[in-house]
Amino acid sequence: MQSKVCSMSAIIKVTLISAIMIAALIICSVSADALSGTTGNIKAATAVRASASVKGKQVGSFGGNAKVTIIREKFTTKKSTKKTKIWYYVTDGKTTGYVRSDMVGNISYSKTPVKVKVKTKARKGAGDKMKKKGTYKKGKSLTVVMEAKAKNGSTWYKVKKGSGYAYIKAKHARVTGKTTSPATNTAAAKASPAAAAPSLPAADPSAPLSITTSNVRLPEDRVTNLPFSIMGTVSSNHIIQKAEVGITDSSDKWVRKATADVNSTVFNIASVDAQIKFGTLTPGTYTYKVRVKVDGKWSTQASKKFKVRKAVVPAQLTQTALSLAWPRGTSSSVYSYSGGSPTPNFVNAINTVFPDRSNWSAAPKAGASCDVFVGTTVRTSGYDPYYPRGWDDQYSYLQASDKWVRIAYSGSLSTLQSGDIILYKRSSGGCHTCIYVEIDGTPYLAEAQISRNYGYLNSSTSKIQKFSDKKLLVVYRATN
Repeated sequence: MQSKVCSMSAIIKVTLISAIMIAALIICSVSADALSGTTGNIKAATAVRASASVKGKQVGSFGGNAKVTIIREKFTTKKSTKKTKIWYYVTDGKTTGYVRSDMVGNISYSKTPVKVKVKTKARKGAGDKMKKKGTYKKGKSLTVVMEAKAKNGSTWYKVKKGSGYAYIKAKHARVTGKTTSPATNTAAAKASPAAAAPSLPAADPSAPLSITTSNVRLPEDRVTNLPFSIMGTVSSNHIIQKAEVGITDSSDKWVRKATADVNSTVFNIASVDAQIKFGTLTPGTYTYKVRVKVDGKWSTQASKKFKVRKAVVPAQLTQTALSLAWPRGTSSSVYSYSGGSPTPNFVNAINTVFPDRSNWSAAPKAGASCDVFVGTTVRTSGYDPYYPRGWDDQYSYLQASDKWVRIAYSGSLSTLQSGDIILYKRSSGGCHTCIYVEIDGTPYLAEAQISRNYGYLNSSTSKIQKFSDKKLLVVYRATN
């Protein structure tokens, strides 16, 4: 009888220990998942980068007013809290990467309740050398709105402090409740349970194995030096032990690979994105793969062949512009907005690079708009598939992109190179963009004008040589 009692006692102890461990795991999963949900809007078209720097590789772009989820902040200096020194790691569900914080507005913070574990200093930014902003005692209840990374990589919490915010070390706080996203604060969200953030699926090793892959972004054919952001989720009802994401060559040998220890029921493919350098691939045929190891066995969850070709040179911009515009000598009645039309080549091109134009105005839909002609040309050339439309968005994009460099231009055509992008604003109002091209040494402007002309070659270059009516005139050149 005594031995049975002891056995029963041992069982109870093991059960209690197991319960404590499960509770600890639940708390950990909450804290790791706790800071998602903060959202914002991109102010103007901007490049998305693989690292928090203007020198970071471009992995995509966001158009103006695009809605993004802000995953965390990244401080790039030890002492400064200027917006230009802070970057956001963001995603729109398709593209994930870093954008400078001053390019994001209309921020709606999520809220996560925490308690201070030990007396800790509050600072104006993430980092031990940031200015002090008070002290919090042990047991103090706070609200975390975002995770932040200091320059040295340490993790901090951005917390609500009065009408502003402060930062504390993440290790000095523990999560005490569930995260409330901005959406769940509204009555409409309460009426739509589907809008709530999904929870991690529970592991059930006794059930038949099930693995689900969703929203995986697979690469299309690429050009050299062009990066690519990967995304998607692999979920399983058994624990995913490891995952591999990478690229194999035509002999099925790995040429790029990142391996992750998962030990969870969910693997976020984007978590290894920075390790897969698509832009360094040489011309050839490759296969992109996602594999996971579950129950000790590897299985391929995604596979896609794609080709990499040699990157185009800036001259390709000229060739593309000439192929999309009406040729020199064409009567103005052919390319005029009233009675004319775009070239068949342009129609095919815009349908390929801008397939969804349902919310565009009539003139840009048809192609009689300067920004649409230039945007379609640049994208069709293959040089920059992220080049936006809209004059303001294009100007902001060119300033931020490392694929373009601004050149000094004082009005002399001798400083221009065929394929250069020109943008200007008039003092009297209005703006324009076009592409400078040369044919047998003769200069032309490949351009269109909203509600006036479809793409054609204008032999008059005087408007880019006279600055008297311009408050801004800039020239950008492809960097390779």
